[in-house]
Amino acid sequence: MSDKVSLDFTYRVTYPNGKGYDIRNKGTIAVNELSRSEYIEVAKYTASGGDLNASDLNPVLSGVVTRMKERVIELDMYHSMNGQYLSKALKKPREIEKIEVWVYGYDVERFKRMEDIDAVFSRPEQSFVLTRYDGSTVKVTVKDGLAIIQDSRKPGQYCKTEEDRLADNISYR
Repeated sequence: MSDKVSLDFTYRVTYPNGKGYDIRNKGTIAVNELSRSEYIEVAKYTASGGDLNASDLNPVLSGVVTRMKERVIELDMYHSMNGQYLSKALKKPREIEKIEVWVYGYDVERFKRMEDIDAVFSRPEQSFVLTRYDGSTVKVTVKDGLAIIQDSRKPGQYCKTEEDRLADNISYR
């Protein structure tokens, strides 16, 4: 079991001239260097309504937010001042006055629905494989409250859903 977890987040950048862009409605970015304990801390904090842009964050959350903002600075090199993607990176980074970050909305809602976040994240990973008559397979892996469904006929693609939703769909139909 890997100790690293990917955290999806969105952001807004403001430049000294007051212009900037807000990527919240356009997509997400992943910070791949989050430890499980940091991820759980972020999950608990955002589930309780905490704001990652607050100034009074504990040291763990503060470190996570710092890395998120460093990632935004890297990504800003590939965006115009209005947020359009550039095919080539800028030669030097622009001055940024303010960066605001948010955990991706779907994840925040998922965290809020968890009755006991510690229990969800402490459960071991589970998986099973269904084999079709043609020999192809469907693998379902459940970890951290999410079910990942992978079809061998569609390599590189997967479906992600909450484990409770998957269980409800299977048991009520």
